[in-house]
Amino acid sequence: MKKQFNLLGTLILTIGLLFSCEKEDLSNIELSNKELINQSSLNESESTLNDISKLARTGPGKSDRRTSSGHVFRGFVHKKGTHIIGSYNRDMKNLISDFRYPKNKYMYSIFRLPHRQNYQVLNDSEALFNRASTINGRYIPGHFFWTVNMAWLNQAAFGIGGSPREIAVASSFRHLYQSNGKLTGFGKEVWVLEHIHGYRASRNNDRWMIPRFGNGRRSYTVTKGNDWKRTTGKWFGEDYQHHLRLEKRKLWKDRIKRNYNSATGTLY
Repeated sequence: MKKQFNLLGTLILTIGLLFSCEKEDLSNIELSNKELINQSSLNESESTLNDISKLARTGPGKSDRRTSSGHVFRGFVHKKGTHIIGSYNRDMKNLISDFRYPKNKYMYSIFRLPHRQNYQVLNDSEALFNRASTINGRYIPGHFFWTVNMAWLNQAAFGIGGSPREIAVASSFRHLYQSNGKLTGFGKEVWVLEHIHGYRASRNNDRWMIPRFGNGRRSYTVTKGNDWKRTTGKWFGEDYQHHLRLEKRKLWKDRIKRNYNSATGTLY
């Protein structure tokens, strides 16, 4: 009888030990599963952060692209409505096609961001170009710049909210000048931003024009102060008076006057 009790006790002890081991194994499995879930969540979180970081570098649905002139234009998420300047024939023409950017048929006092577009690009229709650059059917060199480009640059410099924004540059600064040393249309835009609005190119690359009080600016201008006179034959203020006298239409005359006063109000 005593031997039977000993055998029964040994059997009960063995079953208890087996049950304890199985419970411990189950706990380890549960802990392992929790660790896997936590690690999976962490990996997913890191992946999301990487995606956000990538989005901040390349922009929504955009990646770095080399423009037709060889300049690398970086897609970006800066502020929606960021203005882009560049050489039209070399780069902007292709970017406009790439963005499927609509043409502006009317001359508004504010250039609104078109539907489904992330950037502000000057893309006027041929009809508007003809109206803004001619007087009595006669083409006036530089008149379109005073009637349209200047208003667009003022908006870029001030921002619709009144605070200056960084401006993206789609072309290399190698294309600021013509072969005769005069400014190109792109060069005139950069000149106005630098010498009228106080912008400077980015210190590390030529992809940005940075406002007067922004960080990371170059200490020098990439255009020279007398470039405007060399290009138009007149100093900036003289050129303004010249186009104001030429313009006969009151609406456009008022527009030129407003553009000049708005721009030169930022002189320093």
